[in-house]
Amino acid sequence: MKKPYTYKIFSVREINIKLAKGDRLVILGESNSGKTTFINAILGNVHIQSGEVMYGGTVGYVSQKLWFRNMSVKDNVLMGRK
Repeated sequence: MKKPYTYKIFSVREINIKLAKGDRLVILGESNSGKTTFINAILGNVHIQSGEVMYGGTVGYVSQKLWFRNMSVKDNVLMGRK
């Protein structure tokens, strides 16, 4: 008999990250520890119950999952930009 899956509640409290122009941030952790959820919160892809995410400039993100549109490699990389 399989044990039912129990969900863990992911929460981040009282975190402040300040990066200077050109700095890079790497998020490391065990599998299923909330790294992708944390990044998605920064990118605005998940609901934040309280607090705020603020940044100026641009954010670069390399996803764990690859996806390509039906177009050239160049167009996939540029994603509509010229």
